Amino acid sequence: MDSSSDHESIYREIEQNKICLFNSLLYETYALFLEAKGRLIDAFLIYHLGISRNAEPLGRLKKAQVLFLERMSEKVTAGSLQKMDIVSENGGACVNPWLISTIKNLLQKKNPEILKYEGYHPSKKAYSGKVALSTLQKSARNKTIDIGGYSYQIKGCAGQGGFAQVFKACCDGNPDEVVALKIQKPAFPWEFYIYRQLDMRIPGKERLSFG
Repeated sequence: MDSSSDHESIYREIEQNKICLFNSLLYETYALFLEAKGRLIDAFLIYHLGISRNAEPLGRLKKAQVLFLERMSEKVTAGSLQKMDIVSENGGACVNPWLISTIKNLLQKKNPEILKYEGYHPSKKAYSGKVALSTLQKSARNKTIDIGGYSYQIKGCAGQGGFAQVFKACCDGNPDEVVALKIQKPAFPWEFYIYRQLDMRIPGKERLSFG
């Protein structure tokens, strides 16, 4: 196991045991580690996670995120776009995807569209079920939770990352309707939107080419 694996396993253990979850230094240091490894999207998500949890000092974490986005913006401006020689359809300047304003504008424009997709259920309400979602591991077979007007019978935990757990579940008691149920906190609508776009744009016969 290399140092990268050690670092990630330690972070996952901290998350699972809910240690220092409201300390901004946890998110800042892990995001810097991910940035150094070139995992820029993951680093951005870690900043997003810490800010959504109001980790203290919150001002420091927000400033660290701004500095991160500025570094990414500088990299794109200084190198990537020039090397690719990309021009927009109208001949104007290219869009820098790391600019804070770009990210906010995209989310504002796409959120109404995302809300219309089947399978996406945003909620700010606390989960009121008898079983805590964080405890639904592989042993939690046949537990039932209600989300978005549907009843899901958990068949097991299919996987777990730094931001969410993914469960295999039957919808409304139908054993033939098996779904992947991803419960993510904080919500990241952009990821859901991208998956939906890929699902619509990539024909089934070509999907094996993408791993």
